[in-house]
Amino acid sequence: MRDRGLLLKGAEGDNRAIRELWEIWYPRLKLYYKGSVPEKDVEDLIQESMLKVFRNLSTYNPIYSPSTWIYTIAFRTRTDWLRKESKRPLLKAVNDKEDIVETVPGRYPDPETEYLNSESKSDVKSFLESRDKRDREILYLYCYEDLSGRAIAGIMDLPPETVRYRLKILKQKLKEELLQ
Repeated sequence: MRDRGLLLKGAEGDNRAIRELWEIWYPRLKLYYKGSVPEKDVEDLIQESMLKVFRNLSTYNPIYSPSTWIYTIAFRTRTDWLRKESKRPLLKAVNDKEDIVETVPGRYPDPETEYLNSESKSDVKSFLESRDKRDREILYLYCYEDLSGRAIAGIMDLPPETVRYRLKILKQKLKEELLQ
């Protein structure tokens, strides 16, 4: 409810609301991007996403969840960035020990592990690491951001049935792994 009010005030030109939105969403987007892009680019993506949010405040429809709207912008910003980065040639430093361009992003942090508050954290962690990027992102949005399957589907441009099915399968697999 708070984010919705801030978005509406920001659309009216309230700089205090825009500043507060930044303070609320900066850490969330930092967690969202961390692990899916190289660490050195996270800050740039956050700034680019928030600029898009602020520039498009007038298009926000208060019927919809603010988090779904903002995460959709963040998802599309990252997708555009990844497409652009994939087209760049890989450059190698003269010294073979260091790469100028990182080619393999790290893993997501494990907010799901903390959320589940499980005794077998290492089992949950290995389960998550064995999942592909899309499944980790679905789990992140579902567990950490507490979004519905429909909201996740809107953010990731997937059919809601696909997200619900993936969540069902992932929960089943996690349960099987924890019971072994």
